Amino acid sequence: MRTLSHAVLFCTFLSATAVAQTNNRAAALPQKPADTARNVPAIKCVDRDTAAACKSLKELVDARDKGLLAQVLGTPEVRRHISYVCLRPNADFFSVVNFTIPEPRVYGRKLDTDEEIARYADDSVSTNASMREMMERSRKAEENAEFMDFSDPPAVSQYTKDKWYQDHSKELVYSPGLVLDFTYQDGINMGPVEDWGEWSMAASSRNGEQSDPPTWFLGGYAWIERFNSQHGDQSAKDDDPEHGHISVDMSSIRVHYKYGNPSGDMVDYTMQINRLTGRFVESFKYSNSSDRDSGTCMIFK
Repeated sequence: MRTLSHAVLFCTFLSATAVAQTNNRAAALPQKPADTARNVPAIKCVDRDTAAACKSLKELVDARDKGLLAQVLGTPEVRRHISYVCLRPNADFFSVVNFTIPEPRVYGRKLDTDEEIARYADDSVSTNASMREMMERSRKAEENAEFMDFSDPPAVSQYTKDKWYQDHSKELVYSPGLVLDFTYQDGINMGPVEDWGEWSMAASSRNGEQSDPPTWFLGGYAWIERFNSQHGDQSAKDDDPEHGHISVDMSSIRVHYKYGNPSGDMVDYTMQINRLTGRFVESFKYSNSSDRDSGTCMIFK
């Protein structure tokens, strides 16, 4: 599993000089599309410890790598996108942890299916039976979506999904989403680690008085991990250690998963990021030892 602005100014100066020297013969040349200049970061590599990782990041940014820029900046039509670009010291390796926080207006209360179905308990009435069946299908769809589990047989048991569904508060409202951690080794995109789950906020925050109310995210597999720690591994069989276990609260981000290294050892990996300062710590636990790295992520909003 698991600097640009100076260059633009310089090119503009050269173009202007060429136009003057050729009596405006270059005036008809096509202009550079404005979208690629939209908030594209100017990467400056000044830290010796992260020079290798920064060089790879800068090469991708200068080349306008669409995948990387989408991870870092989001897309023009999407607001509230946040990314953390974390350069690992003394290695040609960096991570891009990124997510989009849903707009407050799209959050909603989780259906209390048992409560709702009670209104249509009389199965002798066809309308009630149809409504009951529709709500049960809606619940199953929500459960599956949070775990991205549409496999046959399901990867996560119904017991765990039911427990997850019951773990919702009427004081909160929710919106589905995901958090992604893309890793780059030697300038190559190694793919994402991800966790699908729910963004949450206080139900009272939906009234629009705050444009950016406090929100937090708990991925489906991060929830399983928490549930097992609190209930004696009752859902241990449903957990996938190599799947991303990701949570985001108001102050920090946590990414946890396991992966195999070239020696065949399984590495228990955890990254924690301070959302305010960008400071990060990576922890690596091996069968007979452990290691850690730390640094500061670039933050893009």
